[in-house]
Amino acid sequence: MAFHGLVQDDAAMLPMNSTVVAIDKDKNSQYAVRWAADHLISSTQLIILVHVRPKNSQYQLPGSVDTVGAGSTDAEVQQLFVPYRGYCARKSILLKEVILEDVDVAKAIVDYISMNCITNAVVGASSRNALMKTFKKLDVPSSLTKSAPEFCSVYVIAKGKVLSVRSALRPLANTAAPPKLPASYGLLPQQLSADYAGLDEGAR
Repeated sequence: MAFHGLVQDDAAMLPMNSTVVAIDKDKNSQYAVRWAADHLISSTQLIILVHVRPKNSQYQLPGSVDTVGAGSTDAEVQQLFVPYRGYCARKSILLKEVILEDVDVAKAIVDYISMNCITNAVVGASSRNALMKTFKKLDVPSSLTKSAPEFCSVYVIAKGKVLSVRSALRPLANTAAPPKLPASYGLLPQQLSADYAGLDEGAR
């Protein structure tokens, strides 16, 4: 029997110690998902993939986070998730997909972490050249590391290795009513093409 790994119940509650991985088109997103699956997620546990679609964005400067643009269709955005659906299904990991829209990518992710009491956040390192070092606001991993809630550990991954980590400064306080999972997107894993099996072997 095929493992149905895509969570589609909007009323489902987040488990304790939930993990979010922020994804975009960059190769380091694949490394981030694989690292999270190997180090933070065990079989049948949930991984939440979050992509932020820039809102009212006219252009993107070189070296900034490689996201799908504001004018992209839902189908184009969902293509980002396709390889991860098959990968998580083969690893027997439950998958939740989240698409956010905001003018500030890092702020959108931080707000989502705060509202949903996420205890682990993983993001791929940004690909920036020397010129872009002056545009610190475009560096999502650095902003996320600086601004994430104190109860959330942040891991920045590059080429399968931890580039930096900011451990949680305090435990997550107990809540009487755990937050609900956000709306999900996409197809079930059994509908995937075998073309994306390469994710198991890592980005090259």
